[in-house]
Amino acid sequence: DEAGRTPPLDIAASSMPRLGPYDSYDLRVIEQHARWIAEAGVGAINLSWWGRGDYTDLAVPRVMDVMRDHDIKVTFHLEPYGDDRARRYADDVLYLLREYGEKRRWDTFLLLDEGKGRVAPVFKSFRTILPREVKDCLGRVFLLPDYTSDGDWRRQTDGCREQTRREFSRLYLLADSLDVQRTADSGFDGLAVYDNFVEPAQWTRIAEDATTWDLLFSFNVNPGFDRYPDRTPPPPPEVDPCYGGPLPFAPGGRHPDWADAQARAAAQDAALARISESLAATLAL
Repeated sequence: DEAGRTPPLDIAASSMPRLGPYDSYDLRVIEQHARWIAEAGVGAINLSWWGRGDYTDLAVPRVMDVMRDHDIKVTFHLEPYGDDRARRYADDVLYLLREYGEKRRWDTFLLLDEGKGRVAPVFKSFRTILPREVKDCLGRVFLLPDYTSDGDWRRQTDGCREQTRREFSRLYLLADSLDVQRTADSGFDGLAVYDNFVEPAQWTRIAEDATTWDLLFSFNVNPGFDRYPDRTPPPPPEVDPCYGGPLPFAPGGRHPDWADAQARAAAQDAALARISESLAATLAL
C-alpha cells in the first residue's frame, strides 16, 4: 500500500507478482518461493533485515523453517533501519548469530566451509560507507544524518570479530560501497555492490580497485531496476529544482507503458538480457 496504493488490484510496484499480492508470513507463499529458489539452483538466500522486532525480523523463524526443509541456507542483509544503526552494528550481527544460528543449532544458517572443520558466516549491509555531506545542483550542501566515520565503523567490525574469533575461522563483513579505501579502513572484508545503476561495464574497474586493496568483491546478477514505478508526478521546480525526471527503463529507451503487451514483452527481453550480461560479467571477473 506504499504511495497511497489500494491493494490487491492496485499495488506499489510496476509489475504484479505471479502469486498475486501476498503476505511474507504466508507459508504457502514461502513454500512456493523455496521451490522456485531450489529449482533455480540457488543454495542460499540473503534476507532483508530491518532491525530487531521489525516485521522482517519476526518473519525470520518461519522463513528459516521452510528453507531448511528445502536445504536452502539463510544469511542477512542489514538494512539502514535508523540513522544511528551503525552504533548497533556489532550487537546486531551478534544477535543474528545467536538468535538464528546458535539457538537453532545452525540448522540452516549460511556458514562458508573454510576447511579443517572451520566455518565462516557472511553478512552484507546496505548504505554503509557514506560521505559526510552532499551537494545538490544548486551548490547547496546537506549533511547526511546517517553518516558514520571510518573509525566508528572500524570499532564495530573489530568488535564483531573479537567476540566471534573462537567460534569461527573468519567473519565476512561486506559493505555496499565503491570507495575501496574507506571500505578497507572501516574494517570490512569487501564490497557487495547492490545498486543496479552500477552497470556491468563498470565492474572490471571496481573489481581491480578492490583487488588492489585485498578486498573481496560481489556484484548483483540482476534484471535492472525500474526506479519510478509509482507514476507519481514529479515535484514542482520550486520544491525540487534538481529533479531530473524518471530514468528510462533501459539505456536510451523510454519508460514502458505497462498496459501494452508489446511494451511488457520488450521490457522482459531487456531484463533477461541484463541478467545474462551481469551473470557473464561476474563469472568472468
